[in-house]
Amino acid sequence: MNDAAGESLRLAALRSYDILDTPPEQGFDDIVMLASQICGTPIALVTLLDRDRQWFKARAGTDICETPIGSAICRHAIGGSEVLVIPDLAADPRTAANPLVTEPPHMRFYAGAPLATPDGVTLGTICVLDVEPRPDGLTPEQEATLAALARQVMAQLNLRRALAEHQAAESTALTEASRLEAMIATQQAVAVAEADLGIVFQAIAEGALRVIDVADGAVIELRHGEELVYETVAGSLVPHKGRRLPVATSLSGRALREERPFLCTDTWADPDLDQHLVRTLGIRSMITVPVTRRGEPIGVLKVQSGRPDAFSPRDVVMTQMLAGLVASAFGDVAEVRSQRALREADRRYRETFESITEFAVIVMDRGGTVAEWNTGAERIFGWSAEEMRGSDASRFFTPEDSTIDRPRIEMALALRDGHAVDERWHIRKDGERFYASGNMMPLFGDDGEHRGFVKILRDRTAEHQAGERLRASEERFRTILDAVDTAFAILEVRFDADDQPVDYRFVEANPAFVKQSGVDLRGKWVTEYAPNLERFWFETYGRVAATGEPASFENYANTFDRWFDVRAIRIGDPAERKIAIFFNDVSERKRAEQQQGVLNHEISHRLKNTLALVSAIVTQTLRTAPDVASARQILTDRIQALSSAHDLLLTGRSEATSVGDIIRSATRPHDQDGRIDMRGPEVTIGPRAALTLSLICHELSTNAVKYGALSAAAGQVHIAWTTERRLEDGHALLVFEWREVGGPPVSPPKQSSFGTRLIGMGLSSGNGASSTIDYALDGVCCRIVAPLEDLQEIPLDI
Repeated sequence: MNDAAGESLRLAALRSYDILDTPPEQGFDDIVMLASQICGTPIALVTLLDRDRQWFKARAGTDICETPIGSAICRHAIGGSEVLVIPDLAADPRTAANPLVTEPPHMRFYAGAPLATPDGVTLGTICVLDVEPRPDGLTPEQEATLAALARQVMAQLNLRRALAEHQAAESTALTEASRLEAMIATQQAVAVAEADLGIVFQAIAEGALRVIDVADGAVIELRHGEELVYETVAGSLVPHKGRRLPVATSLSGRALREERPFLCTDTWADPDLDQHLVRTLGIRSMITVPVTRRGEPIGVLKVQSGRPDAFSPRDVVMTQMLAGLVASAFGDVAEVRSQRALREADRRYRETFESITEFAVIVMDRGGTVAEWNTGAERIFGWSAEEMRGSDASRFFTPEDSTIDRPRIEMALALRDGHAVDERWHIRKDGERFYASGNMMPLFGDDGEHRGFVKILRDRTAEHQAGERLRASEERFRTILDAVDTAFAILEVRFDADDQPVDYRFVEANPAFVKQSGVDLRGKWVTEYAPNLERFWFETYGRVAATGEPASFENYANTFDRWFDVRAIRIGDPAERKIAIFFNDVSERKRAEQQQGVLNHEISHRLKNTLALVSAIVTQTLRTAPDVASARQILTDRIQALSSAHDLLLTGRSEATSVGDIIRSATRPHDQDGRIDMRGPEVTIGPRAALTLSLICHELSTNAVKYGALSAAAGQVHIAWTTERRLEDGHALLVFEWREVGGPPVSPPKQSSFGTRLIGMGLSSGNGASSTIDYALDGVCCRIVAPLEDLQEIPLDI
């Protein structure tokens, strides 16, 4: 097959999906959002390649709906079966000159998975793009996911087509069932007319509007010499009763002369018709069928519509059947009432009954015993009419329906409501089950007596299974979103009269939303929960909804008391002002980063003061030592103690540490005269808490030496720690207290230092934790409380 023929087949396959230029659909929008999130790209698209353009069924990160086919990067994926990855579009000879690369938006990276039909025809791609090159392309997991999403797109397309076919078939089935009902009703009306020709003709004309439901007017024209007279009229032709048309020049006359039906699709385009007449009668399209009696043409049955192309060949057949009723209605009363007329009526009924092959038509008596079984029933169920006559209707119902006596339930509903709709599984002769759509109606005689039922049904197994597959596909896609740990939500942004964003509502959210945000806001406007939420959130989401420019950011929300890492993209019709967000709660990481920053700054600060502290130790030692040898020993011991404290401060330990050891190690360099008193039980804590407690004690000790109790000869420091139980839940708390006495008067610092902030952070952020420092005149007092279980945790990565 040459390239032109292959392209024609590909375009024909694309047309069969009837997808081009359709409105946005949530299923496709969700897929591109997921592709953008998983591949980490600002743009994701579902592209379909038409003859002269590429059109985007779904898009994330761009407002462009389509591009000329010449600039379609996705063309290079046609015919392939694998994911096409181009790490740098500007460096690839296939795309270096592409306008999307050389001009705004200056695309540099592309990855696309082909959308292939079951026959291997490529309709387009699901692709992701970036304005930065990616030398490493996608990870194997990202490529596999993109290919899986391409299969999901095709599943959506196939099921969408199946659903459309199902709906069309259902519409056709309902139309045909309605026509059959109308035809039977017309025949019944003719049968009870008792040879009153006027009543018969009126019943046929009005019945024609029900049988040919696209018609707005019907007329029986009878020949009088060289003219046709509007004998009986219905619908739009009622005002024209009695009108006369020439047999020689009218389309009705031609049908009469040539004794064959005519279908005129557009009267305005037919130069042989009297344009003034057809416009006066409101005819734009029509069917004319001759009425013949005993071989002689006696008139015409005509149905018409005020719009062109209103009728189908099937409508011509139905009009011919109605014309047969008109012909049979002629004759005297005796003939109509004769057995011959009854046999003729029965024959017409039988012909109509057996001509319906697309539907099973089953006539039952009042007890549900099958009396008539048409050709359509034989084709659908597999039983012949001979096999089914005299059988109970339950024979073709499933065993479970027969157990609950479903046939009798339908009969009761039909008698009560005039009909009973039936959508369920049935049984064929070979035991196979099929899904059918049907309707049961009661039958009444001329005297109004209930005679039985007629059941009309059609095999709809394929359509039903397509619907089930569509529901299963939607459920699988929803499962993917529900399983992702990242929170996902669709927001509707509200703007005021000045087009400023003032609120947003959470239209939809996955289960991770509640876990990441701490609250369930699905279906609510955010201002209902957070009236004081920062303006940043409204402006950012409003900008994404209004411009279509994606946004990625980390920001703190005061009402939620959490940090969020967010990616936002616009979805659907821009006029709907909807966006999708993916976000994670990163509060723990942000707090850890802040705490680590304070610790690092404090360590840096302490290292800068180390030489000053060593100098002070040397000076004090030399001033009080009795001789050089003693000074050397004392100085060595004190420097080693300082070194030991700094080892703990800078590196921590990998095992639990005694609180007493931590405090002694941290304060030893400052306790040269035994003026630091400490007491407390044996309590161990983990390395992180140990490092923090060491820094706090080191800070308090240094300040005591510089400004507090240890800067005076008589000053002392009392350190105590203990454990106690929290009243509300009985959990253990560690209580640490530092109290200075005998020193100079103190006052709060004029500005917060690293050390002050470190002490203020305390040992834990858990429930019940606190840290206070009191700058009393007689000495500094510090009290720190923390849950013991938080302090004793030993991280696995230490």
